[in-house]
Amino acid sequence: LSIFRGNEDSREEILTISAWNLKEPLKLAIILPSEENNGKNNEFDQMKEFYNNFENSPEFEDLKNLNEFLAKEYTLDLERHKSNYKITCAFSNYIKDKFRDVDGITYSSIKREYEGTNIVLWPEVVDKKVEFVAARKSVFKKVKHKTFVETQIVESKSYNSDKDVICWK
Repeated sequence: LSIFRGNEDSREEILTISAWNLKEPLKLAIILPSEENNGKNNEFDQMKEFYNNFENSPEFEDLKNLNEFLAKEYTLDLERHKSNYKITCAFSNYIKDKFRDVDGITYSSIKREYEGTNIVLWPEVVDKKVEFVAARKSVFKKVKHKTFVETQIVESKSYNSDKDVICWK
């Protein structure tokens, strides 16, 4: 949604949410949250605790610094930082090319104040490991400055996998 991206001139927004089933387990690279966001997401905190057990390796401090840098890049708030995501694109491509068995990347969501999780999957992984279940499309109309009201909800009826098209009710 452009309103989530700082476009305050928008008069109408359409948000589509979908549900998917996993056909196979996913193997994801994790960008752990930066130190300043500890305690905001229990699952990431548990992963970070496990990660911190590697402290005895000589490379650990460099690895922590790299993760801290990447965590900040992956969670840049576009309203405050006009970034075109060059660093995150480059790192994502590096992970995809270097670690062929990794299906994507997961990191904390800035828009959910680090409580939510973003998952990025490579297109070929989506085709192979997940299947579409359903979707909902919501239309929001602007009623006043920064205030939108949901005016329409449309549920998916079916999905044509041959044409890769969602059929709406």
